[in-house]
Amino acid sequence: NKVEDNFEVFTFHFSDVLLEGLSRVNSGVQTNYSNLFDEMEKLGWIGSERPRMYTVQSEGCAPIVKAFEEGTEFAEPWINAETLASGIRVPVAVGDYLILNALRDSGGGAITVSDEEILEMTKNVASLEGIFVCPEGAATAVALKKFLELDDISPEEEVLLLNTGSGLKYLESY
Repeated sequence: NKVEDNFEVFTFHFSDVLLEGLSRVNSGVQTNYSNLFDEMEKLGWIGSERPRMYTVQSEGCAPIVKAFEEGTEFAEPWINAETLASGIRVPVAVGDYLILNALRDSGGGAITVSDEEILEMTKNVASLEGIFVCPEGAATAVALKKFLELDDISPEEEVLLLNTGSGLKYLESY
């Protein structure tokens, strides 16, 4: 099989942690990755090792974080959701129980960040890395900082932050 032949050329390893904002488009990304990893293991491409999966939402719209913290199976709809990071403004997450299960089963977590923290981190990433990240991408960097402070993620771990767009799409926010 051509795909298997190509895959065998690569040495594959996971980051210790996968952190992404929960958006309308990828509201099931943690679930999708979890299923993908299971399929890859069944094919013999990887072992049983998995990254811990984390998500971040804005303080102004955080139904998954609330459900995660409360230990509930389902997330209640978030009323009057608002945040400058429109990509993570998801008042009702499709497949909420699947997302929560993936986060919990992986040993990961969920956390909120403020719009002020997002704006500050956008500036920090731009000045340090020369990358104009979208607010959702900045939210992942703020979340990482918070998880490090909580000792939920170790500075020695390899962490993959997913930035899903450019700050150029949000110039009105700056």
